[in-house]
Amino acid sequence: MHTLHQTSKTHLPRLDALRHLQALDSPTEERFIRITRMARNIFDVPIALISFEDNEREWAKPCYGLNIHEPLPNFSFCKHGFLKERMIVIEDATKHPCYYNNPMVIGEPYIRFYAGHSLVITDGLHIGSLCIIDSKPKVFGDWI
Repeated sequence: MHTLHQTSKTHLPRLDALRHLQALDSPTEERFIRITRMARNIFDVPIALISFEDNEREWAKPCYGLNIHEPLPNFSFCKHGFLKERMIVIEDATKHPCYYNNPMVIGEPYIRFYAGHSLVITDGLHIGSLCIIDSKPKVFGDWI
């Protein structure tokens, strides 16, 4: 498994994949817009984004419902789920020991609910995450 703390040589395949997908330093594409629009509608949340990670930055493409553009701030929730093999769900960030004092919880946009899943391409490289966010606590199991 790749981690953000490994050498850049280890990251070359992932970074090459991001370049091939034109995921960084480029305008948002319709394919990403469709995915986030669908996520917002299915899960009835005001915020959805696809976050891509290179070695030093986190880019949101597209980012609906937040007045944040690429790159994302260092305290972004999405980077925490980037390399996980499972979905990360935070039903109420104000009660979570790792997030209760996050600037995006105690201030705008007042994140309460967060769910994110790593995006893995065919060769097993983690390139980012799909994230949904709400300013109200939610129980993720309500949708399943």
